[in-house]
Amino acid sequence: MSFDFNAVQSPFRMQPGLRKLAAGAVQLTPNRLGDRALREKLAVLSTHASKALLCAADFDAAPALQVLCAHAAAEHPRALSIDNGTAVHAHHLGWSVCSGELRPLANAAADIGACLSALPPHWRLAGLLSLAFAEDFAVIDGRTAHIPWMAVCLPSHWAPETKV
Repeated sequence: MSFDFNAVQSPFRMQPGLRKLAAGAVQLTPNRLGDRALREKLAVLSTHASKALLCAADFDAAPALQVLCAHAAAEHPRALSIDNGTAVHAHHLGWSVCSGELRPLANAAADIGACLSALPPHWRLAGLLSLAFAEDFAVIDGRTAHIPWMAVCLPSHWAPETKV
């Protein structure tokens, strides 16, 4: 029996898998205070950070985070900026991270600061990026298809800790 998948309309249409975005397509969605994705991510990072922020023992995520920060700053300069390649400022959230140190901006949201300060310093940048954008993040090794690093706060019925 043949089934026409194009006949299924949202919200029931599932499209698993990775797809290449069109050149110039916006890839990130900045969160703002009060956004549902921010509230949910904040709740996860505040209570289950060790299940949301994951890294293989032998993996250095710093180069990937630098690229992500540069892309985010270029795509959404009002949401995120970088000073001298070290301090990352999430303007909508009111917080910056520089070498693992957390710094408030003028409009610092206390609950976000409490969440980020509870993270180990080496996870604070990933935590800030996770809160600053609606998307979750993962590094996929193109040679092996293994996932050595993830910042996943909103999985859909799967456990990120089983994937790294």
